[in-house]
Amino acid sequence: RIADGLSDAERARLAGFDDDPFAQWDALQGMARALLVEAASPGRTLDAARLAQLLPAIDASARAASSSNPAFAALLLHLPTLGDLIQDVRDADPDHIQAQRVALRQAVASRLEDMLVPLAERSSPDRSGGRGFDPSAAAAGRRSLRTAAMSLLSALGGRHEALLARAFETAPTMTESLGALTALSAIESEAFDRALREYVRRWAFRH
Repeated sequence: RIADGLSDAERARLAGFDDDPFAQWDALQGMARALLVEAASPGRTLDAARLAQLLPAIDASARAASSSNPAFAALLLHLPTLGDLIQDVRDADPDHIQAQRVALRQAVASRLEDMLVPLAERSSPDRSGGRGFDPSAAAAGRRSLRTAAMSLLSALGGRHEALLARAFETAPTMTESLGALTALSAIESEAFDRALREYVRRWAFRH
């Protein structure tokens, strides 16, 4: 990974004005990673000032891409993983790092909730028009964005459990079923247990 020496403010400007998708994504990932690595130290939590710079930057980029480039918008909604972060932290405490990552996911989900809910409620690309499975890149992008939206909404606890359960029940493909099931697993409720049993029943002997 290249150390670019950019500040959070410079990365936020880069994400907002650079028309290169990779540069936007890399700037936002750099901001999120720096915030989480700093919060990974014992006794630390998410820095309010850094969080206040990151949230509007993600908000602006994700909203702008959601209609024009859903696949890219989906990538913007994914935060650095626990495995990625552990590599950057000396004497890492995985539980503490994960707790800070969950807190950041909750903050992002709260900021974007009004965008995420309609995306998660939207019909699967493979149900629109009754055409069956659509293997096109455009449809795959819309599926990815819907799955990313459901994943982030699950960070808000049981607030959208019914929505996620409906998404699972109506999912026409194994991929979309798994996306909704994974989102439900973050809530750890009876809805997940029911969905897991149904997932096994529906898909176990098809592959």
